[in-house]
Amino acid sequence: MSHEHETLDAEPANAVTEPAPTPRSEPEPDFITRARRIFSGDIRPDDYTPVPPEVQAAVDSCHTPEHAAKFWVARQNTLNDWTLSFLYGEIGPVFCRETEQGVIVIAVGLERIRAILDHFPHREQRTGFSHTHAFPWQSPGLMR
Repeated sequence: MSHEHETLDAEPANAVTEPAPTPRSEPEPDFITRARRIFSGDIRPDDYTPVPPEVQAAVDSCHTPEHAAKFWVARQNTLNDWTLSFLYGEIGPVFCRETEQGVIVIAVGLERIRAILDHFPHREQRTGFSHTHAFPWQSPGLMR
C-alpha cells in the first residue's frame, strides 16, 4: 500500500501564479501623489490654479459688472481659458479640469501627461479631467 502525502501549501502543477509585484525603487513623484488625492475627490482650495493679475484685469475689462452678473459662466470660462493661455500657452499640452471655481491643473507637458495616463489608465479614475492645448496668451487688445 502506498502512502501519498499531501501538503496544504502546495500548489497544483497546473496553477497559474501571478508575478510578484516589483518593489518601486523610487518614491512616487509628487505630481502623481497629488493627482491620486484629487482624483479620489480630496480637492483643496490651493489645488486651483491662481488667476494671474494680468488675466483678471483683462477679463474685468471685457466683462462689465452687469455682464459678469448675468453671464457669470461665460466670465468663468474666459478666466479659465485665459489663465491656461497665460501660464501654459507657450509650454505645451495641459491635463486639467475647468470648473466654476477655477482650473485644476494636474500635469503639463507630454511626459507628465503620459505618466498620469499610465498611473490612471481608466477614464473613470480621472472623471472630468482632460488634456487640452492652451493657445499662447495675447492681451485682449491684440485679439481683435
